[in-house]
Amino acid sequence: MASIVKRKNRYSVVYTVRDERGNTRQKWETYDTNSAAEKRKAQIEFEQMSGTFIVPSAKAVADLLEEYTSVYGVSTWAMSTYEARRGLMFNYIIPIIGDMKLDDLNTRVMDRFYQSLLSVKTKVTNNRKPTNEFLTVHTVREIHKLLRNAFNQAVKWELMSKNPCVNATLPKEEHKKREIWTAETLQHALEVCDDDILSLAINLSFACSLRMGEMLALTWDCVDIVFTFPHMFTTGTTDLVLKAPKTKTSVRKVFLPRTVALMLTERKKQIEKYKELFGEEYTDYNLVFCHPTGRPMENQVITRALKKLIRDNNLPDVVFHSFRHASITYKLKWNGGDMKSVQGDSGHARVEMVADVYSHIIDDDRRFNAQRFDEQFYKAKALSPEAEGKTIPMPKFETVKDLPDPMAVTQEEMEKTAEPPQETVQEKTADAAESNAELLVKLLQNPEMAALLKTLAKNL
Repeated sequence: MASIVKRKNRYSVVYTVRDERGNTRQKWETYDTNSAAEKRKAQIEFEQMSGTFIVPSAKAVADLLEEYTSVYGVSTWAMSTYEARRGLMFNYIIPIIGDMKLDDLNTRVMDRFYQSLLSVKTKVTNNRKPTNEFLTVHTVREIHKLLRNAFNQAVKWELMSKNPCVNATLPKEEHKKREIWTAETLQHALEVCDDDILSLAINLSFACSLRMGEMLALTWDCVDIVFTFPHMFTTGTTDLVLKAPKTKTSVRKVFLPRTVALMLTERKKQIEKYKELFGEEYTDYNLVFCHPTGRPMENQVITRALKKLIRDNNLPDVVFHSFRHASITYKLKWNGGDMKSVQGDSGHARVEMVADVYSHIIDDDRRFNAQRFDEQFYKAKALSPEAEGKTIPMPKFETVKDLPDPMAVTQEEMEKTAEPPQETVQEKTADAAESNAELLVKLLQNPEMAALLKTLAKNL
């Protein structure tokens, strides 16, 4: 049996084990949250009752990764994540530092390891030729995340005193923004596309901000103007698996444009014809995207069709996920930046992800900003023909302290007109009136002074 002991802000799972000499001692595993400790406690008790419990006792990196995968990975990772991380372990981690003792690891060792990975050649996985000869910075960072989590687990199991990855120095990664098509390019692509499946896929991804896995797993019982999408993913073999979404926000309702809804109606009619044609040979998974025999459609089918469309029509090179990026970008543009409503369509867990990942700036908008700036500032005052092509000096702007005091000006005019000679009273009075009128016109031409005079007039 196991128990949970709270120590400050952390929770420890405590259980009794026997060492090699048969002596009993307590084993402590520390977790950040009570829920994580409860989960580990239940796992320990179940394995103790079934006789399958093995006390964590890894000495080397390879042993730790094996225990980490069997205890943590199996119960936490999705199938595709499991395969990908096992590949990182056996291809790049265990061959290099697998035999190293846990006690010999420190931040300096990890820094050298990460740097050396950049000169390691990329392995062939799932019979796919790698796109890069050597490991990329992105892959090195993925290896770092895997090891950091594994060493955190080792600290909880009291196999290590501290995590050597915490302060490790990683190679810098240059983040490249995903290229997207403009609305005009997308419309042209759909016009020249003669593949009905690809056309429907592009329209659904763009209109509903769908991931390819969500789209390929879409079933007809979820289609009713409002959609709920599960995930679909591949295990790296020939099997396709339908599973529940990774996050609660991935199960969502997406309001579908009428034009795309009509496309789905036509797709439904086409599938009904396939059912009649193949009869009992048709395997009905109730999928929207499927082969003529009903078999689930792999994402490679869509990817190959998109590459052919781009190649045949000389279109800008993009990947299918770019349509989801384009969808969110244009929705933000067309709705005035309402991120919450766009988040509802995209299924992101945090609204910050919408702002960070999809902060594309459309070139047309940038040109429009430059045009508006030119019209509002530089062309506000017409330029003389002689000034064309020349550098325009910045105008000198008056500040509030440079403007004349209306009360001082009025007092000065009054002093000038006080006790004039008798023979010129009428003439001086006329001149003063004309001068005051001109002064008033000048003052009113300045918006700030006009507002000030109106305020003074109200208070008198």
